[in-house]
Amino acid sequence: MTAEATKFVIQEHKCDCEVHWDLMLESGDVLETYSLEKHPSDIYSGPIKAVKIYDHHKKYLIYEGPVQNNTGKVRIVDSGKYTVTNQKTGVISLEFNGEILNGPALLSINEDGSWYLSISNKY
Repeated sequence: MTAEATKFVIQEHKCDCEVHWDLMLESGDVLETYSLEKHPSDIYSGPIKAVKIYDHHKKYLIYEGPVQNNTGKVRIVDSGKYTVTNQKTGVISLEFNGEILNGPALLSINEDGSWYLSISNKY
């Protein structure tokens, strides 16, 4: 991840049996992607589990439409810029500038190795 402001997007994936959200962070030639188990606005109530999944192509910064094999639909629920303000093993401090995600946040690993996205009150 980079220290300069780059793009992010959150896509809602709706299929017959589930809904989840993908947080995609522009990083070099790819989008580092985390699958969120809750709506991104729920971050203001507490940390959201963020499962690191495979990197996506940058075309997904603006993609809305059918999911692979027409099994559901994708729509953008938030987008904007983000900056990595600090990074160390297991903790990435971010500053988001979007509609839903706006302000300081943390991507961090807990004791069991799971990533979580949370609001940060620190600078």
